[in-house]
Amino acid sequence: MIISNIIAVKGSAYLIEKYSYRMMGLSFAIATFIVMYVTPIFVKERVKVTKEHKGLGIFNAVIITLKNKQFLIYVMALFLFWLGWYVIANGFPYIVKIVLNRSEGDVGNFLAIVIISSLIYLPLIRILAPKLGKKFMFSTAMFVAALVFAIVFFVGIIPLSTLLIYTVLALMGFPFSCILHCNKLLLPI
Repeated sequence: MIISNIIAVKGSAYLIEKYSYRMMGLSFAIATFIVMYVTPIFVKERVKVTKEHKGLGIFNAVIITLKNKQFLIYVMALFLFWLGWYVIANGFPYIVKIVLNRSEGDVGNFLAIVIISSLIYLPLIRILAPKLGKKFMFSTAMFVAALVFAIVFFVGIIPLSTLLIYTVLALMGFPFSCILHCNKLLLPI
């Protein structure tokens, strides 16, 4: 996943710089279409039935899940994190090109900082999560993300905006690493 992000960020920077946003979008749309449909076309599914299982119906399972307040808080935190990130990521071409007065190709270079910093934070999180607990690490990650989202407002307002954006992007790697690790998407504990 991280390798694909690096390829996407650096590839988009190259395509935007050499051609345009339109060509980058078209290239990634075609690549995504091909990659997404390789699995369903070539992977054969084997159905293995061992025993009949009677469980909850879908509606009862949804009702029970929606009554779990801790789960709802967790889902809402993740939703707000991704919403904030996508708002920043979508506004990033404007920040880089207009506010920082850099080329369109630098957008990918700046976003690569998030991926690289998340790789740097990953070993630290792997060590700290068993000691401090996943809940503490996830809460800390959400706090750092909220802090980063608030700091983005000051980019372009205060001097040293380039240094500020480097700092913001380096800090953003921490929540990404925590989410990947604490959700066991990348490294199981």
